[in-house]
Amino acid sequence: MGVLVPIAPPEPGLTGPELMARAEALLPELRARAEEIDLERAEAARRRAEGRLRDRSKSAEELAKAQASLRRSMVRIKVAQAQRRRQRSGTPSQYPPSQE
Repeated sequence: MGVLVPIAPPEPGLTGPELMARAEALLPELRARAEEIDLERAEAARRRAEGRLRDRSKSAEELAKAQASLRRSMVRIKVAQAQRRRQRSGTPSQYPPSQE
């Protein structure tokens, strides 16, 4: 099983803590394989989320969504960097090749 990307958006009407709990519950449901993660795109998503978190005029729900986005992007970055280190060192991936 590879590292995955959440496929379901948050449910409308969730409060900040409920939204965070839902976002954390989605992390194990990720679907993109490590070698398919676009590092530059993940870094851009991280920067956008950090920008949204700096905007304190946002609602608690919007801030929770930004925090969840930041966590997802940080996971993608970490996984992509680890995959690249494995490729450079010649260490085989722990993930099977993509079937696509």
